[in-house]
Amino acid sequence: MAELGFMGIAVPEEYGGAGMDNVCYAIAMEEISRACASTGVIMSVNNSLACDPILKFGSEEIKREYLVPMASGKKLGCFGLTEPGAGSDAGSQKTTAVRDGDFYVVNGTKNFITNAPQADTCVLFTMTDKAKSHKGITAFVVDMKWKGVSLGKHEKKMGIKASATSSIVFEDVRVPAKNRLGNEGDGFKVALSTLDGDGSASPPRRSGSPAPRSRTLSPIRRTGSSSDRRSAISRRSSGCWRTSPPRSTPRDCSHGEPPG
Repeated sequence: MAELGFMGIAVPEEYGGAGMDNVCYAIAMEEISRACASTGVIMSVNNSLACDPILKFGSEEIKREYLVPMASGKKLGCFGLTEPGAGSDAGSQKTTAVRDGDFYVVNGTKNFITNAPQADTCVLFTMTDKAKSHKGITAFVVDMKWKGVSLGKHEKKMGIKASATSSIVFEDVRVPAKNRLGNEGDGFKVALSTLDGDGSASPPRRSGSPAPRSRTLSPIRRTGSSSDRRSAISRRSSGCWRTSPPRSTPRDCSHGEPPG
């Protein structure tokens, strides 16, 4: 997938991505998920939850250091928001980041983190001011190999098993202040923006997953300009409308009618 540019589809080419748009991203996500839902999840997290927030909120230095290798498929990212006692209520999270000169000292645990066992980089959300609730959340880019970062429980899932999920434990991890995404207290805004973007990948991932696995994804080589690759994906999309086998189940409606 890295050779096809699928690990950073909507990331500009200058940052290692394919330079495509969200329509191309959705089409590619549906086709990958049609063959393997686990691979679709891995790809989705790297694109939407790891690359996107760094692209939108990271400094130029952070983009060069972390975004380029993830978007080009040389490294893998994960998204550290959920905690044992804070899922959808991000303001209740317990992971803290305390300023110490040019660093923040991070302590806490994140749960159910997709890609964590294989990830090189984590987009991490912490509480820098508990009194401010969600306005006291700050986001950072954390290297998973730093001292104090370790993996906790590996989840045994009922499905999508090839996509690894585990908890991440942070014990006195020193994170450089330059690795912050946005300003201190911008973490909730970063999280909402990121999750809104991930919404564009979820429907095609779900609609692709139940499809018959006998179909083969036509190769879309990473050659020529980004417009050439967009055209290739568009042709692949129009082809799937014509070749998708009929279904007698209500899932037909998820694919809609062929475009005029």
